[in-house]
Amino acid sequence: MTQIFIDPDATAQESLIPQANSLSVISAVVDAIADGCSTTGFIAEAIGLSGRQGAYYPSAAQALGLVTEAGVGPVHEWVLSPLGAEFVGLNSSARVDRLNDILSDIEWLDTYTCDGTEALRASWEKENGLSPETITRRLATIAAWAKFYADTTREDQEKQILAAMTGTRERAPEVVAKAAAAKAAAKRVLPKRSCPKCHLSAAPVVKECEGCGTDLTGL
Repeated sequence: MTQIFIDPDATAQESLIPQANSLSVISAVVDAIADGCSTTGFIAEAIGLSGRQGAYYPSAAQALGLVTEAGVGPVHEWVLSPLGAEFVGLNSSARVDRLNDILSDIEWLDTYTCDGTEALRASWEKENGLSPETITRRLATIAAWAKFYADTTREDQEKQILAAMTGTRERAPEVVAKAAAAKAAAKRVLPKRSCPKCHLSAAPVVKECEGCGTDLTGL
């Protein structure tokens, strides 16, 4: 067994499994990216989540090797890894099997399965110095992943994966359109105005000339 650390420069805490309990939703991250959603916020919208919880899921997909960061830039973006590019073409049944293969290589899950919750808690406390609250939340994620395979029928596993895939691909076009509109708006440069009295240039949002105090509302 080997631990999965996608980014060798990441800290131990950043490399731990994020708090993303649904494997089916994690698998749908690849669908969101394949359909054109690249930022954390838009991916979260496409998979049907929002806020802090939605932000965990691309990181969880990264921890499983399905996605990677698209380099350093002003906007944090995600792209499919080679494994993710292969995964996105799989049907729900094949995804169940592939996720099982991926999880079988995660040492934390092996420790949890063989030695129990407290053994994994002790390991994380010793190696990573995480707070008890953070460890408890991440243990809940590991437990949810294990339960997906231990206590869920094959039929239900495939149904959950398919539902997440379908929902994501139904939402993605609207999210992509929203992202394109936001990108276009950011590129637009509004023309400046000139004060009719002193001819000082002013941005469109300025209501009063900074030079002479002339009211620029309506210009």
